Amino acid sequence: MLDSMLYALVPVLLGVAFALVAERFARALSFARTAALAAALMVVFGTLLPSAARELGGVALVIFGVGLIGPSILERLFARRGGGEHGLPIELAYWGLVLHQLGDGLALGGAAHVEHGDAVMLGVAAHTAPLVAVAVLGYAAHDGVASALRRSAGLLVASALGVILGGSLAWQAGESLEPILRAGLAGVLLHIFGHSLRDDAPATGPARALDLLAAGIGAGLPLLAAPDAVVRGLSGPLAQAFWELCVEAAPALLLGFGLAALIQSAGARAPTRWLRGGSLWSQAARGALIGAPLPICACGVLPLAAALRRQGAPAALVVAFLIATPELGVETLAVTARLLGWPFALLRLGGALLLAGLVGVIVGRLVDEAAPQDPEPTEDLPAERGAFLPRFFHQLDESLAHTGPWVVAGLLFAAYIEVWLPAEQLIPLAQRGLDVLVVSLVAVPSYVCAAAATPLAAVMWAKGLSPGAALAGLLLGPATNLATLGFLRGAFGDRALRAALLVLVAVTWGLAALANLSLPAAPALRIEDAEAHAHGLTATLAAVALGLLFVRSVWQVGLRCWLASLGEGLSASAPHQGHVHSHPPGGGHHVGKQHEHVHEHDHGHGHGHEAHDDHHHHDHR
Repeated sequence: MLDSMLYALVPVLLGVAFALVAERFARALSFARTAALAAALMVVFGTLLPSAARELGGVALVIFGVGLIGPSILERLFARRGGGEHGLPIELAYWGLVLHQLGDGLALGGAAHVEHGDAVMLGVAAHTAPLVAVAVLGYAAHDGVASALRRSAGLLVASALGVILGGSLAWQAGESLEPILRAGLAGVLLHIFGHSLRDDAPATGPARALDLLAAGIGAGLPLLAAPDAVVRGLSGPLAQAFWELCVEAAPALLLGFGLAALIQSAGARAPTRWLRGGSLWSQAARGALIGAPLPICACGVLPLAAALRRQGAPAALVVAFLIATPELGVETLAVTARLLGWPFALLRLGGALLLAGLVGVIVGRLVDEAAPQDPEPTEDLPAERGAFLPRFFHQLDESLAHTGPWVVAGLLFAAYIEVWLPAEQLIPLAQRGLDVLVVSLVAVPSYVCAAAATPLAAVMWAKGLSPGAALAGLLLGPATNLATLGFLRGAFGDRALRAALLVLVAVTWGLAALANLSLPAAPALRIEDAEAHAHGLTATLAAVALGLLFVRSVWQVGLRCWLASLGEGLSASAPHQGHVHSHPPGGGHHVGKQHEHVHEHDHGHGHGHEAHDDHHHHDHR
């Protein structure tokens, strides 16, 4: 208990002290955050989750998911009780941080009673100091130093109370529940660090080098605390499964990223008047065809859809673009064909375009287009100028920075499912015809990146899930997270939202039935047969090249900014979230391209960047 209490209180005090001299060491705070994030990732995927999965199997992944997403739901419920349209007032944000510190204390108190607890406590403590420093900076700027110190005392009390409660609950749980506690702690720890992914990319070569050095130091801390556990967690069947998935997917991913960059760099800007003409069907078709090739996840499509709407694009085009864009991407289609076969890939492509077109037409009919909103003044913009190769590599960098983290996350969790979910465990669910329904219930409110979900779907299909259920998850997940539904409601009304959701689910279930009738019970690729599935030199080199491209992308924007879209995914159900994502140096924004960021959605939820907001709201929502 004493160790947990020290790990809880000392970082808070260090954070307060650091805030008081932060003007001299502002950049050091960023490096400390990077080191803490790397330490947390090593703790979660090197010790907690592997050890829990060895004892609980696939159940550990479910508990991990609850620990990862559950706190976000509680935070949003807490925020709704007092939040206004234009962001949380500082008092409410403060009490949210108090609740956050209470949760940290619970994690620390519980960690004292589980295997590898020292590594957990180290990770939480490494996160707390820079988090508190940022918060105290915001309080001091808003209310003065005295107020900031009083609030810091409240954070100390909350942390201590959490340690006491966490230790008591863990002691009562006993050893039988220890694996459950480890899996839950892994999810909670990643959730904690989801608040620390901020858009402050290192801008110079030395700063990038120091950021990577900080990441290396952070990753090394758990190795010092529990070397045997980390090595065991990162090796063996899990590493083999991850490598096999990477080698299988890498050629298609490289091809897809290259084609996406080629399309975006060679394409000219469309004149704004082109957005508004034609029938409902032609408008919806244009929206779907524009969006489908773009490698943009759901977190990035909302600002683009809002921008199109403000430019005067009709509802049918905007909605079709909103649905089609996160569904596919050239790289997603390529990896789908590689892992799931061309019949499934073509069905996914046709289904995505059909869904986008139908929903666009339905919403377009329901929306009163006789009195559209006045578009903002726009001009027809020329195509991008300059040499082709710089434009190509810029678009490639954009795609890698935006989609790369989700690809890595999808491959990693697919490897976990491959190793820890017993073969054919999902067959009874499919035999009862319930898997499509269950997958739909999970997919509709969830944030799912299409590229990341594809290897997951391949593994789940191989484990006994029906092809229809896999298709339903891949169609509904990227298009129907709560943020997208919130945008539809805010921009077009409740009636349009209900109609869109009904069409999405009904058509998806029809396509799922078609998939079950026309596709085999298992995909051609089965990762567990990897020893018999020899990879050629080309596939291995492609995996190495893709890894080097990802490392280059991390170098350009920094580890935390590179992972920022994952943090956005955890909070994507809050329709007012702004899109936070860093760009490679020298990158620009292009209308209709991947990263035109509009930080005010149609709901009117602007994100101010005054001193206290920048230091406070982004971290404690």
